[in-house]
Amino acid sequence: MRSLKRQSGASFLVWLILIGLLGFGTVIGFRLMPIYLEAYTVDKVLEEVALESSGKKRNKHQIWSLISRRFDVNSVNDVKKENFSFTHEKGKTTIAIQYETRTKLVGNLDGVVHFEFTQTFES
Repeated sequence: MRSLKRQSGASFLVWLILIGLLGFGTVIGFRLMPIYLEAYTVDKVLEEVALESSGKKRNKHQIWSLISRRFDVNSVNDVKKENFSFTHEKGKTTIAIQYETRTKLVGNLDGVVHFEFTQTFES
């Protein structure tokens, strides 16, 4: 025979912990989501510039100008000119952007995210 006083289900403390963990995960997700959306935009901009520049002879300043204009339109603020690199070897051009972004997560915790994107095209 089963005792009627036996607990069934989660206690109040377990529910409180689960809700706290879910809330913490949600806060971190909302803080990191804009950073990853901006990184997606940076990757797409590099793809567009590589497609547009394919088959054309362009120097570092011309390519940065194309990238910078697209960053202005898409409100990409974390990538600066010093994060951009350009190499040209044997008819192939490689453009790369390497940067990191910091964001405040919770209290005195900061999140640091590092990104590196590269595109190669015929020139």
